[in-house]
Amino acid sequence: SFNYPLATKHLLQALQILNKHPVLYPEFHLLREEIVHLIYDVHHRQKSISHSTNIIQMGLRYESKGELTKALKMYTVAFRIRKTMLGQNHSSIPVILNLLGSIQTKRKEYDEAIQIFELALYGKLKNDMSQTETDKCSLNKYALPGTLAVSMKEIAGIMEYWGRLEESLYKYHESLECIMKSSGGTFVTPREGGHDEESSVSSGCTDATSPDSIFDVCVVNATSPSSSSAGSDYSTDSITHKEPEEMEVYLQETVQFGLCTLTEESCSRSNLASYYDSFFSNPKLKNDLIANKKTSLHIATTLHSIANVHRKQKDYILSIASYNAALRGMKLIHGEKHPTVAAVLGNMGNLLKETKKYDEAFAIYQTVLKIESLHLGFSNPEVMITMLNIALIEKCRGNHDNSINLYKEVIKIQIRRKNSFPVNDVNLNLLAVSYTSLGDAQEKNGDLISAIKAYEEALDLRIQVLEQFHVDLGKLFHKLGSLCSSNNELKRADKEFT
Repeated sequence: SFNYPLATKHLLQALQILNKHPVLYPEFHLLREEIVHLIYDVHHRQKSISHSTNIIQMGLRYESKGELTKALKMYTVAFRIRKTMLGQNHSSIPVILNLLGSIQTKRKEYDEAIQIFELALYGKLKNDMSQTETDKCSLNKYALPGTLAVSMKEIAGIMEYWGRLEESLYKYHESLECIMKSSGGTFVTPREGGHDEESSVSSGCTDATSPDSIFDVCVVNATSPSSSSAGSDYSTDSITHKEPEEMEVYLQETVQFGLCTLTEESCSRSNLASYYDSFFSNPKLKNDLIANKKTSLHIATTLHSIANVHRKQKDYILSIASYNAALRGMKLIHGEKHPTVAAVLGNMGNLLKETKKYDEAFAIYQTVLKIESLHLGFSNPEVMITMLNIALIEKCRGNHDNSINLYKEVIKIQIRRKNSFPVNDVNLNLLAVSYTSLGDAQEKNGDLISAIKAYEEALDLRIQVLEQFHVDLGKLFHKLGSLCSSNNELKRADKEFT
């Protein structure tokens, strides 16, 4: 159990008993020496574990400041100490592996991150498994359910980033199922029977007897490269717009969902949508959800990620059901005006924008803007992206004057921010997108001269951050050529085209 304080207490009691019988157990008696040796050993192990906990805390601080290489070194040192002192099978080992994997994900070392997460998940690398072991894919029996759920979710995020959406969706659901089993189904309300009694909760994510409280690590991890914030889906290419493709279901394998079993034959949108609808649907469980906040957040953020994948697959029915489930969870946990609520709402707005439900999208973006501006201020890039989305909705609804005024306001704020904060590629790209969008709106409004000026500003900014022959530069040159041609500036058009 690695309860070193208790072990020390019992060893000292044993030594005191020996001291009462000096004749039978003299100073150099073997039993006495063995007990003293064990006391020193336990003390050394306890100090080493405490030291590794402090190193983990240092790593977390480095990671929060963006010093990823230093954080990686700290986690690696802590991992070696723990493995030496506690062995490969201690429950804290996969937790540190998840921390190491998250760092590698942030450093865009995705192949290595996947291997680290698999080591946490299965206890060994898949490459080292036999074919039988690979087929069974048995999970690491020494890891806590919350730790396994994090590993699954992180792998799913990388799969999503790579575009392997079906694998990603399957892994997200595995993570959801893993955390659900450990919680006893507290976070869902069965659709049959209609009962909604409150039930007791056991998160299963931490070990109260563990000597290392630092490993009561929050299971919500935003390191996956596919993580989306509110409005982050804003298109940087306002020149062309793709029509939504036909909606499809992408569930090829049997997936166990706790409340129902969905197979290729029986799977339907209504079954899966009902499954999502069952999450966080009982407001009476609010106190239980808050008491198990980490588990609740993991479920809510996983549902949010699942919704993003469904949206990428153009399966908007399942996507909106999952978004609504995530939104219910976030509101129950954080309240109505928390930034994570804005993040979910922002992506719901993006979905409605994609499906051309512009009035509904506009209302949601307005709510997102109120929440974000309250917490972040109007000059924050996230707020700027939401304002750009609102302007885009106005343009799509044909309100070009409103759209142009909004774009100009966003540009003014960004220019003021540019003069106050260090210039970086992110800010320059966002400003370039704003000018491109402004130009597109002005073109649609028939003001070609203003549109040309806006695209010129966008081009100047893009040249600062992109390579000489980048495709986005080519698009802007082509757009300027087309506008100049439409404005009868033929010589200049020829120059831009060439």
